[in-house]
Amino acid sequence: MTNKILMILLLFSVVNVVGQDRNLFNIEIGGLPASSDAVSLKMVEAKLNIPVKLKTGVLINSLSFSSLKLDYEDYQLLNTDELEEFKAVSYSIGYMNRINEKWSYMVNFSPQIASNFEASLTLDDFNFNGGVIFTKTSSNSKLNLGLVINSGFGLAVPLPVISYSKQVNERFSYVLGMPVTKAEYKFNKRNKVSLFVKPKGFIANLSNNIQFENGLAKKARYTSIVSGLSFGHQIDDNWGINFNGGYQLYSNYSLQSNDRTELYDFNTSNGIYASVGLSFNLINNKKRKN
Repeated sequence: MTNKILMILLLFSVVNVVGQDRNLFNIEIGGLPASSDAVSLKMVEAKLNIPVKLKTGVLINSLSFSSLKLDYEDYQLLNTDELEEFKAVSYSIGYMNRINEKWSYMVNFSPQIASNFEASLTLDDFNFNGGVIFTKTSSNSKLNLGLVINSGFGLAVPLPVISYSKQVNERFSYVLGMPVTKAEYKFNKRNKVSLFVKPKGFIANLSNNIQFENGLAKKARYTSIVSGLSFGHQIDDNWGINFNGGYQLYSNYSLQSNDRTELYDFNTSNGIYASVGLSFNLINNKKRKN
């Protein structure tokens, strides 16, 4: 039983790098209020992860849903009626196994439907995400090396995964590298605080393409780099809640052609954001019992 739990925990530590959550279930609600010249965003994300221990390795199935609502205030330069809400549904399957005592690998494939759903579903509504990551584990540290494609970063190109994490002591740990950098401090078993820098965004299909002088817009893309502070509280053995707040270091919201040529830029400005999340995890209970 202990080996099974350790294998599943190791899997969650790896899949977290490619954009999945280590909790069995979580939901997050957040937003970015608009300044006088910006677009405001409201986002809801929900994820369900189901790990299955195999004879060799672990298989994990994940389902996720996200809804992004945008408020253009008094924006008059473009008709935004069909750009006010985007939805995405993803299924992900990942497999992880050990190579030897120190090295393990994880492969992940995640088809996604992301669109404003203003017309019938087509192949253009699909994004195909995935990645391969190799992890070297030492007594209190991990090195992750790999390559991922994740439209949740707002980019449709392969990105390198290069990160080093270390558990300095029972209270303090950190992760340095790409795509996520984080430092975490645990006050006790129930409360923790972390500082982070990470990418966040989306890519969605425009069901009804928009014609501009310089081309035909088929995709909406939002890319940002956010930094912030997160406070986590473990309500009981299974349920946890997180409060997050921070500032966008970079943001870009644009309409693009299929070849990623930018045809229209909304000139969004950087700003503060906030979110709250609720998570459920049976593994926390198992860890305490073992």
